[in-house]
Amino acid sequence: MCRETDEGAVPALEICNSLRRSIPAGGCPATVHSVFDRAVNLVTPLGLVTLLPKCRPLYPFSVRIDIDIPFPALGLRPDMSAMLLPGEAAAGELRVDMADAAATDLSVLDRKELIVPHDLSDRLERLAGVIGEEGKPEGMAPLVFHLEEGSSADYAERFPHNHYTAFLLPRVRRLFDALHTGQIVEISAAAGAMAGCGPGLTPSSDDFLCGMMAAMLARGGARGRVLRTMDITQRMGYAARVKTNVISGSFLVRSSQGLLSADVLDTVGQLFSNGPTQSLESAASRVISFGETSGTDILSGIYFGAKI
Repeated sequence: MCRETDEGAVPALEICNSLRRSIPAGGCPATVHSVFDRAVNLVTPLGLVTLLPKCRPLYPFSVRIDIDIPFPALGLRPDMSAMLLPGEAAAGELRVDMADAAATDLSVLDRKELIVPHDLSDRLERLAGVIGEEGKPEGMAPLVFHLEEGSSADYAERFPHNHYTAFLLPRVRRLFDALHTGQIVEISAAAGAMAGCGPGLTPSSDDFLCGMMAAMLARGGARGRVLRTMDITQRMGYAARVKTNVISGSFLVRSSQGLLSADVLDTVGQLFSNGPTQSLESAASRVISFGETSGTDILSGIYFGAKI
């Protein structure tokens, strides 16, 4: 079902504020890149822009619209011409009225309330517990329970190394070593070497990197070092982007710039706070419910990125 305005357009409920600010007054042309049940991706001069149904959390450079039917049912297909205007988006027969949509800031860089809490280690154990109880073992999650000495053994049997983590393990160690020693060129090379591996439209290693960068930037902001941290994450994101597909590459670049989906932003906000740990666990559960392995892989990246 979709609700239409008097003019036949579907109203937008929410728009990423960075997207709203970026759309030029005269608009810009777009092309439909891909159509899924719960997402339509548009190629634009601004980068990839995504239309989402109301059941999805807001993503960087996306618009949530008042619709809950699969997008293919609207006749949308790849390579259709589209248009992006300050107050409207159009693709095929679909018109979206964005004039009254709530603009939401998805930048972790603007979260001045972030702190490094005294109980960060405990919070990370709570995060690992959510991964262990609710996560999927097919992607990067086994690293949470096998990579570090002293890692919780409670979930190690349920999360044995799979062929992806077995392949990526030396590359992950290479990235962690480069980050801890501050070798900028090696950081870029190691991030690029990890990209594009694993199941899913957004491969597991890419989701893991997105989670890492989100947590690194949150911690950098909490320590007053966000610009220095972003110099590192952008090198990671751009190096990884060229080694994967367009959709995943877009997420990597946005994450490297501190633009996060609403659920991930809430999770790192709860992690780097003195709020109740139950709020962190609830936020993490919302992330983990997304996709086949994507949510689990993002949380696994957050777990390690928070320690950088």
